[in-house]
Amino acid sequence: MVRRYLPMKLILICIVLSLGFCGGGSGGGGGTPGNEPSIDKTRLTGITITGSDITLLWADVTGIDHVEIKIVNTYAINGEETVSVPAGTGTFSFNSVNGSTILADTRVSITIRSVDADGLFSKPNILMVRTISSGTVNYTPVSTAAELYNIRNDLSGNYLLTADISLAGYSSWTPIADYASDSSLKFTGILNGNGHDISGLKIVSTGDYNGLFGYTGADSIISGVSLSDVNVSGRNYTGGLLGYNGGGVVYSCYSSGTVRGNNSCGGLVGAHEFGGVTNSHSSGKVYGAYAVGGLIGATLDDRSPVKNSYSDADVEGTTNVGGLIGENVCFVSGCFATGTVKSTGDYAGGLIGYNRMMSCTQCYSSGSVTAERGAGGLVGYNNNGTLTDCYATGGVKGTRYVGGLIGYNNTGTATSCFAIGPVSGPDHAGGLVGLDNTGLGSTTLVNVNCFYNSETTGMNDTGKGTPVTTAEMVQESLYINAGWDFKGETVNGTNDIWSMGGTYPYLSDI
Repeated sequence: MVRRYLPMKLILICIVLSLGFCGGGSGGGGGTPGNEPSIDKTRLTGITITGSDITLLWADVTGIDHVEIKIVNTYAINGEETVSVPAGTGTFSFNSVNGSTILADTRVSITIRSVDADGLFSKPNILMVRTISSGTVNYTPVSTAAELYNIRNDLSGNYLLTADISLAGYSSWTPIADYASDSSLKFTGILNGNGHDISGLKIVSTGDYNGLFGYTGADSIISGVSLSDVNVSGRNYTGGLLGYNGGGVVYSCYSSGTVRGNNSCGGLVGAHEFGGVTNSHSSGKVYGAYAVGGLIGATLDDRSPVKNSYSDADVEGTTNVGGLIGENVCFVSGCFATGTVKSTGDYAGGLIGYNRMMSCTQCYSSGSVTAERGAGGLVGYNNNGTLTDCYATGGVKGTRYVGGLIGYNNTGTATSCFAIGPVSGPDHAGGLVGLDNTGLGSTTLVNVNCFYNSETTGMNDTGKGTPVTTAEMVQESLYINAGWDFKGETVNGTNDIWSMGGTYPYLSDI
């Protein structure tokens, strides 16, 4: 039994019973993907709360040695801790996350993974947690399109999908919490998708705030919702799941299809101002003008982290276009994008189009990138941002400021990064960085610590990352000597961020 004091009156817990994507394991877990021991609803049957104790209820603990519980403060960038609980007991409590007290208005999430006697981690079972002052949580079951539509009649309610739902009967869906028609309409409740699919969402609009939800406010939680075959068209703040997130949590959600908009247009979320987007992904196609992203069009606040999420969507726009996020001002970690990215104007990146003053850690992109000015394999314009433990493998084309990792770098830094995709551009093109406006390349940090393949990129510029050959890039010693944290070595750290699979390095947990 692990105990910590828990100064909470009551906790509301919403369990996502389906096993969603979680960007890899932590610690010393391992094993072959697909062979993980399982935690599912036949093993974890529920949760009880008594005083300051949270107890996990198990039906079967056969083969489980212990349970690893990761507690994350969704309002904090690095606010998380891991508690190990012996299998079959499961009672624990806590009062802080990295020393930051969990207050009554704080929201946290919990991810549980079992570990067997051989040290194999299970797939994650995700629980959402938030604090409330009093009362008992009751869910309204939603099993039909009409019941889903009627959520708008009580925007603070708690809802649970109990069946797959088709919206094919709606020629143009009016968003739940239609903020464009009434700015007082904000969804502040819970929608637990429970692993069910909502298909055939269609919106034809010339207005703003479009998606299954128009606007989500503080305390809202949307988790485990899958949207397939979406066809959403709007103006500003347009996404498959929601147009504008003004303070809620989006957890383990998915959207596939086509989204079209103008400004702040994303495959899952149009604009993300405050809250968190975690363990979510998107696919399909996204079209827009300004701030266009495969997952999120624009993040608007540095307290809105995006973690362990990805996008396979192809993205096209005019300015600030990214495979994951078009325009970013928040912390991004454990994310990747694989779709093609095209901008007819300025700043396109395989992961982020425009990154302003924020850090991006342990991320990668593999799609091709094209822009007139500021095309980067990972980031188009890095404005005073920091990139750490990242890489890009896609080809990059442009007219000016074209780089395998960063197109245009302005007072930004990169640490332990590499690029290998072909780079093409007549003006300020580089294997790692196109234009370095503030001496990024003059520091030993980039010259020694970051690399690009001079053969595959077709570049051999210096002062903006170190050019090396293919034969050199597949040698683990190149990176270890430069201070990269690899599995199997401890000199550069024990976080095991990087692994080597016989070719190029890859991120261990993604």
